[in-house]
Amino acid sequence: MNAWEVSAAVYAYVGDVGDFDADDVELTVEGGEEPGTMGVERAQPGDRGPADIGDRLELFVDGFLVDAMTGGVERRLHHPVPREIILSLDQPWEGETSAYFVVFQDGDRVRMYYRGQAGPGSDDQVCCLAESTDGVHFERVNAGAYEFEGSTDNNIVWWGRGAHNFTPFLDPNPDAPADRRYKAVGYSHAGKGLGGFVSPDGIHWRELLDRPIITDGAFDSQNLAFWDALRGLYVDFHRKGREGVRDIMTCTSEDFEHWTDPVFS
Repeated sequence: MNAWEVSAAVYAYVGDVGDFDADDVELTVEGGEEPGTMGVERAQPGDRGPADIGDRLELFVDGFLVDAMTGGVERRLHHPVPREIILSLDQPWEGETSAYFVVFQDGDRVRMYYRGQAGPGSDDQVCCLAESTDGVHFERVNAGAYEFEGSTDNNIVWWGRGAHNFTPFLDPNPDAPADRRYKAVGYSHAGKGLGGFVSPDGIHWRELLDRPIITDGAFDSQNLAFWDALRGLYVDFHRKGREGVRDIMTCTSEDFEHWTDPVFS
């Protein structure tokens, strides 16, 4: 039988098949006439030069930049392997709901932010900070920014509902002011929506505006923002439901204050 198009799809649901792991799907077509017999010409190799990616790093998670692979070449995704316990979350202000970890390189140190629970309710959620010089052995930063049970000897860098999904990043934008070198998004304390937060040192934070920076979304997840050097824009990805399922919206900003209307990505 001849066909205009042949495709393959993989469906896996943990409730049906348990754990499922696949990097590639190979489809072999047998039978039928040669391409071109139904009026559609066979695809021919063209004189295409290499894609110029400059000096930027690329993750080859798909075939977008790969024209062809022959011989023993294959695209293999290397999966994370559990290793050491890098930090035991056993301090009383970390509670039982530590989550939403953020890890990034900052000079000769690795910083890790994560959520804790210093008391009951959303108003007692906290964001904590630990640091490492090797990415394996982490120590809590004695931030001295908030008092817990009569002492500021703790690593809390933000306290309140914004800490529920407080997600910092180091801003590489060369035009970013020194007092905004670190930025974060999290629940706004100034209204319903996602707030923008800034800091000169990654420890002492303030909400940037007296209003949320993004309001169209659900936001009850770890929402992400970062500086995209290729586009020269801040980019956000956040959660919102669509047709009864979770989905992702995105928007951009030139100054981290004024954002475009979010669209589903």
